[in-house]
Amino acid sequence: MKNHIAVNTISSDIQDFYVDIMGCKIIRHYRLSAKEAIQKYYLPKKIDIYEMKLQDLIIDLIINDSAEEDCLQHINLI
Repeated sequence: MKNHIAVNTISSDIQDFYVDIMGCKIIRHYRLSAKEAIQKYYLPKKIDIYEMKLQDLIIDLIINDSAEEDCLQHINLI
């Protein structure tokens, strides 16, 4: 099984945080239709997803530019 998480983020954080600070590599970028987004993430709109790799971890970054920029998300991987 591959280690995987999905996180909501804003588009400016892709390069600024995930690539430049965390050192993630972009594996691919794709767009889900509204129908696919509802089925997979319960979001009723088209969404862009960046699939990132950090060592053995795959991170799906779900782009949601309408999210508040000052909200805090936290994931602890031990």
